[in-house]
Amino acid sequence: CSSLVRLFHPTGDLFCFPYFFFDISNSATNPIPPIFSETLFLEDARNLLKQKETAIFHMRQFTQKDQAQIRVAYTASFADQTMPDLIAQFLKSQAGNIQIYSTEMPSDQIAQALRDNQIDLGICSLIPADPLILRQTLTKQPFCLITPSDDPYTYENLHDFEQAVVLDYHQDYPMARNLAALYDHLQIHPNFHFFGYSEGAIAKLVERGTGIAVIAQIEGLEHYNVRILHPKWLEGFRSICLLTSTNRPLSPLAQAFADKVIDHFKQTQNLASLSSIEKGCH
Repeated sequence: CSSLVRLFHPTGDLFCFPYFFFDISNSATNPIPPIFSETLFLEDARNLLKQKETAIFHMRQFTQKDQAQIRVAYTASFADQTMPDLIAQFLKSQAGNIQIYSTEMPSDQIAQALRDNQIDLGICSLIPADPLILRQTLTKQPFCLITPSDDPYTYENLHDFEQAVVLDYHQDYPMARNLAALYDHLQIHPNFHFFGYSEGAIAKLVERGTGIAVIAQIEGLEHYNVRILHPKWLEGFRSICLLTSTNRPLSPLAQAFADKVIDHFKQTQNLASLSSIEKGCH
């Protein structure tokens, strides 16, 4: 409380604003009962402390601008190609002593790390709305079915899919929940034999003939020795988002990196749209 008093009135003699009136210089001999709305007071007090933290953050960024850091987390889907490429390009484009700390983790853990101030930004699947997190959609990845290259089935018939050995995402991964909802809607019960965290890990097992899988169609999937199918019954997509905190603005350097990520996905979408148009012309 004393810190808040000094924050509101540096002299500490008289402390007066809409929530209460309290003479702290004579409180022992002439107490005046405080009259205030606790909820409103606490909300505004928290906002003031957040502003103080933001100011301190900016001061540190300014005084340490030659030793700036960025803390970024992303899902395993982007660990093989997309994020290493973006990080390498960004480091080459910047001057000074820049440090980037990258972490690979599932989407739900990325959101929690952002709430706990362990990271500055995250790239992951769409998470539920949260007042502490800003979500910006980067791209939408359609669902697809991947099979070994020598698999003769088209899997247009759901019965063929149900009879096959199916590889799926780990159960605490958002995509597992998305696909479970799809299977419930289709009223089918796939024969699961393996659970993985990333499309890459699943695709590597599929190309070795372990089974088939429904996954999000990620960048670089065409580099695996698998067939990529889109049967009529397979609908839906995964939204990929950039997550940042509503309480902590990004440093100029972190914002520059976020802009780099956003620009990459915009370019990727434009190329994908152009490719679709060209294929439609043939």
